[in-house]
Amino acid sequence: ADALRHAGDVIATLLVAGTVGDMATTGESVKTDLLRAAGFGITATLLFLVCSRAQTRFFLAQKLTGEVERGNPAAGLAAAAHSVATGILAANAVAGETLHDLGLSLVFFVLGQVALLVLVALFRTLTVYDDSEEILGENMAASLSYAGITIGVAVLVGRASSGEFTTWGESLLAFAEVLAYAPLLYFVRQFVVGSVVLGHKPALRGGPLDKAIGAERNVGLAALEAATYIGTALVVERLP
Repeated sequence: ADALRHAGDVIATLLVAGTVGDMATTGESVKTDLLRAAGFGITATLLFLVCSRAQTRFFLAQKLTGEVERGNPAAGLAAAAHSVATGILAANAVAGETLHDLGLSLVFFVLGQVALLVLVALFRTLTVYDDSEEILGENMAASLSYAGITIGVAVLVGRASSGEFTTWGESLLAFAEVLAYAPLLYFVRQFVVGSVVLGHKPALRGGPLDKAIGAERNVGLAALEAATYIGTALVVERLP
């Protein structure tokens, strides 16, 4: 469990390092590039560490840390998902060349965090089982499903947070336009996986997918659900 959480931290750190290194280096001088990259990199790393831990407490209660230390792999995977999700946001939002860029980055990072929290909370209402209780009860299927939606939403929000700043109006509108794709993830869960794959009647909430994950703990089906979330988000990320 602890290894899974640390693996999420490593992925997030590498995402941040790659993006910051690319955005903060201009070739002006080695010293300037190193200082700029270090400043943005340290800021982004601190933000993702603090926010990822805060997210797990917000969604999965304070018991999660104890569960990870106890060796609950489902809790470790959920914690890793939040690390990766926050790393994606930091990598997309926190980059630039000047202090002004850093200020703008922090604003869009905060907007991204709020959007991530709201969207994941909304998606959690789709399940008739309690995600946190299932994860604390070592339900790996529920944790996979939860990790998939968390990372999928983060990819969408990260895409919304990226891009060149023009004006506040245009940038915020572009941010909102990308987030408008979020209902696609709902469609994927309830209709593509629930109806097309499982062959059941469409349901606005719950359905056979909930039974398979919450009651039967079907890890394979949960992995499929998680993959469709992330795949759909990656497709949207590639749209012009």
